[in-house]
Amino acid sequence: MMKYAVSRRPHPDASSRARLATFCDPSSKLAFSSCREGRIAPARVEGDTRTLVQTIRTSPESKTMALDPVTHLIYVPAAMPDLSTNKDELDASTFRVMVYRSR
Repeated sequence: MMKYAVSRRPHPDASSRARLATFCDPSSKLAFSSCREGRIAPARVEGDTRTLVQTIRTSPESKTMALDPVTHLIYVPAAMPDLSTNKDELDASTFRVMVYRSR
């Protein structure tokens, strides 16, 4: 069974909040955490110890992810910022889903 958690933590910029998604894959003994800065941090889980395996660069603002426990694929939706507005919005025409394989 795959376990997951989604949490909120304060972002360094007090005017916004970052979301953090974390998934644990028991068969590979890896935990994956994504953040707004455009990174996924896979960590090996051994008892109460977690060891960072690598840092996966994704797209800025890509904090949402999904992990398929059967194929071990990580899905990350992404889009580029909409520069035509002054708002914190993404350009829907640049939407894509990035796929990463857990090894």
